[in-house]
Amino acid sequence: MLMKQVPKVPESANQITLTVGGNDVGFMTVAQACAEAPSRCQGAILAAADKLGDMGADLGLLITALKTQAPKATIFVTGYPQIFQPSLTEGCPALPLIPLDALYAADSAGDGALRRSIWPTHAVVPAALRSPATHPRDANPTPQCGAP
Repeated sequence: MLMKQVPKVPESANQITLTVGGNDVGFMTVAQACAEAPSRCQGAILAAADKLGDMGADLGLLITALKTQAPKATIFVTGYPQIFQPSLTEGCPALPLIPLDALYAADSAGDGALRRSIWPTHAVVPAALRSPATHPRDANPTPQCGAP
C-alpha cells in the first residue's frame, strides 16, 4: 500500500492487510541483477540493504496514516515465505516455482545471497509495528522449504 492509497481506505474498515518488504527495497532489481549477471548480484543486494532503514520509517508513517484514516481497523502486516531451498539439489514441493529455478541457480554461484536478501525485511517490520492495533504476521515466518 502506498501513502496515496490511504485516503481510499474506508473510515469504517475493520481490517487492513499489508505485505511489505520486497518492493520497498527493490527485490526485483536484485533478482534481475542476479539472474542476468551474477557478478552484480552482491552489489544489488547491498543497495537493497541500504533501503531497509527507510522501509521501516516509511512503514511506521503508513501505519500511523492508516490508523488515522480507519481508527477501528486492526492492521495485519505480512511477510514473505521462503521459496528457495538451501541447496540447488532440493526441490520445494510447498511452493513450486519452476521458472525461478534458473534464477536461483544464478544466485552468486548458489551461495544463497539472493535467497537471503529478502529475509532482512522481516527484521525491520517488527520495530514499525509497536502498537496494540497492529499485528505482525510472519515477522519471523516459518520457512516453507529449509531454513533461511
